[in-house]
Amino acid sequence: LTVGYTLPDAWMKKIYMQKIRIYFSAENLFEITHLHGVPVDPEATDYKTGFGSGSWSFGRAYPYSRTVSFGLQATF
Repeated sequence: LTVGYTLPDAWMKKIYMQKIRIYFSAENLFEITHLHGVPVDPEATDYKTGFGSGSWSFGRAYPYSRTVSFGLQATF
């Protein structure tokens, strides 16, 4: 998800700039899953677990990290 806003030209003329854009960007904001009670280790690389014969940990190797960033782009 990325949301940005470019400030109006009238404001830019007053501060002698061409363009200013403010933005917010996010990745993996939420997840939808039906895997309740399954232990997940985000650092694991194996897709099988050791808590039962033939048990599978769905998504165990999936990186459950969330990235959020804010920014300002300015053109002089």
